[in-house]
Amino acid sequence: MELSSTRRALRAVGGNEDSIEAFDAFASWLATEGVRAGGIGPDETDDLDDRHLADSVAHAFGWLPMSPKKLLDAGTGVGLPGIPLAIAFPDVSCLLVDRSAKRVTLARRAVRVLGLANVEVEQGDVKDVVGPFDAIVARGLGDPETLTTLFDNILGSPGRAVIGGSRQRERVVPGWETLAVPPKILDRPSWLLIMARP
Repeated sequence: MELSSTRRALRAVGGNEDSIEAFDAFASWLATEGVRAGGIGPDETDDLDDRHLADSVAHAFGWLPMSPKKLLDAGTGVGLPGIPLAIAFPDVSCLLVDRSAKRVTLARRAVRVLGLANVEVEQGDVKDVVGPFDAIVARGLGDPETLTTLFDNILGSPGRAVIGGSRQRERVVPGWETLAVPPKILDRPSWLLIMARP
């Protein structure tokens, strides 16, 4: 699979470009075992590069120029965006949390297949996670207003929480700054929401 968007995203965020083979392996896993197990839909396989992998890596724009040591992926599902970020930033310790036993099993399987030593996957509710974390990322976990309170308890200082804002339009949410993913990284415009703690 040609991962051109993922490569552009890796370059833009200073990620590990040598890890493209691991991204290719994860894309293959998502397209086969991930689909068979219901982790992603079969109609999503054509968009793995832009919609899942590069989009996940783009979450790192929200913490630049900070370099986190400890990352939480809240509501990881099958490992998005946590696994791509763990591949791109092998020095970051990543905790992936999801309430679904099925999704946690799938994410753990992906971590084993990829041999990622910097990732731990736990089943549970994010509100029970003990912080602090330098960075928190989430895709589709909930509305930003609810996440503000949830993340406030586990985000370190300094720290940044980054959630996928929208691919439809720029959103303005009190307490969050809106950041446009630089043009030409993804196939269409995308915005992130960032909660920053000095």
